[in-house]
Amino acid sequence: MKTVEILKPLLIAAVFVALLYPYYSDYVAFHPDERHYTNAAITMDQTGDWLTPKYPDGTNRFIKPPITYWAIAGSYSVLGIGPLSSRLPFALISAAIIVLTYWLANGIAATRSAGWLAGWIMASNLFLVQAAGRAIPDLPLTLFLLISAAGWLNWMTAEKSARWAPWAAYAGAGLAVASKGLPAGVFLGLSVVFAWLNPWRPLGLLRILHVPAIALGAALGLGWFLAMYWIHGDAALSAFFSDQVGKRVDFDFLKAAGQWLLSLLAMVIGFLPWLWPARKTLRAAWTPGSGRDRNTVLVMTFSALWAVTMLFLMAAVVKFHARYMLPVLPLLAVSLALALERREGRHLEGYLSPAIVTVLAINLLLLVLLSSLLYLLEGYLPIGEALALLALTALLAFAGIVGSRPVGVAALGSSVLLLFTTAFTLLGPAMLPSESEQISAALKNQGVPPNAAVGLYGSPRLAAKIRVAAGGEISLVERSVEMGLAAGDAAIVLANEDRDLLEGSGYSVRASTRSWDSLPLGDLRKALESDEMERFREENSEVYLIALPDSSQPP
Repeated sequence: MKTVEILKPLLIAAVFVALLYPYYSDYVAFHPDERHYTNAAITMDQTGDWLTPKYPDGTNRFIKPPITYWAIAGSYSVLGIGPLSSRLPFALISAAIIVLTYWLANGIAATRSAGWLAGWIMASNLFLVQAAGRAIPDLPLTLFLLISAAGWLNWMTAEKSARWAPWAAYAGAGLAVASKGLPAGVFLGLSVVFAWLNPWRPLGLLRILHVPAIALGAALGLGWFLAMYWIHGDAALSAFFSDQVGKRVDFDFLKAAGQWLLSLLAMVIGFLPWLWPARKTLRAAWTPGSGRDRNTVLVMTFSALWAVTMLFLMAAVVKFHARYMLPVLPLLAVSLALALERREGRHLEGYLSPAIVTVLAINLLLLVLLSSLLYLLEGYLPIGEALALLALTALLAFAGIVGSRPVGVAALGSSVLLLFTTAFTLLGPAMLPSESEQISAALKNQGVPPNAAVGLYGSPRLAAKIRVAAGGEISLVERSVEMGLAAGDAAIVLANEDRDLLEGSGYSVRASTRSWDSLPLGDLRKALESDEMERFREENSEVYLIALPDSSQPP
């Protein structure tokens, strides 16, 4: 492989990781499920027990397999515990997905530009961007299923398939099972049936039953489950299957129909603005021909079957989550790139420039609105940040207007990513330091000893964020307001509205933190008109109190 073919996908991945740094590097946004994985990873890092994930109270957590916990705990062991080290593995997994999408498209298409297109289509997908800043299992699942799909597609489409193809097909599926469980098995079964029965390049059943590769995949996928059963008995598998099936599946037909349509709409939205120039060629790309065209039809059919299967799986769940569609998006990006390759270059070039200008105009509007909002809320005008963002905008506009087609593709993908760079760069000064970082700093400033018990009367989400912000040095105990104040804590953290708990408790407030809780724009306008911004801040801020025993000495 030529050096340039190695560097091109790495360039796309590097731009993705760099432009999204303001998003994944701190807790400007936090997904509720992240707490399960950061909590367990901190315990793994501190105790050395990497086999059995645990909740903060020490009980075992069997409902998800281990790879996500291991990714975070491994990052903690190298970089220390913090928001960036919690999420960096997932930004890098996203980058790996982009690189593999590039290579997969180039391995199938007759031209070298299909990979460049597919890589940028995937990099600018809304749901990959969203997932890059979340420490949850969807991205590992996506990466390993993509490795499996790449193995199957090479096995079926290459005149002489690579030796790695069956190993990737089964090992990737096994690692996907070890990432999120049963959904990966559905796509492995679908792939086996398609490889056996497809009319273009079917594989014989004996060839599909590659025993060594199947054994490796089974060991990777089932090894942890067998270990949990051996160590903990039936309880481990019962908890897992209850979460994967009993708590997830819903058979309400009307609800399922609505979620099916919602999932389809989400898939379409995720690929804007790339769908518009391909609208006339997607159907034409299905027309079978010889050689590479036959492979294109096979790949697009394989991708469509995965997508339709995912739509039905998403329709059947209790609660709709757009992130569930992630595993099929790389294959759809490859199919979309193959369809776009059928257009004459000048037509795509004619679309790229106005599309880039439109996206950058939206970005400029976003920059002005968020800069103004930041000034109104915090009295801070982000001149340096705004100038840097304006320079990037001007550079992308110039590249998109005067550059070649590959440059225009890169400029459009980067322009979409720049929307998120702008949003999180300008939200940061208002949202950071987060309440968790403020509470962690206040506890340290008040001289609370490391690993002393600290009672938190608040949400489990906040508890997880504090543990990460404190580098795992605070022994946080989640308490319930309804149960009343517990005795013996070295410090107490509670919301201002619950301060009545402290009356007669022997604890006194020593510090407080304040962060934005909500931002109703209608009320903001009224506050500006009536010069009541201070009242607006008070009503829409969340205040936490740090209380210590009266017997302790102030620092």
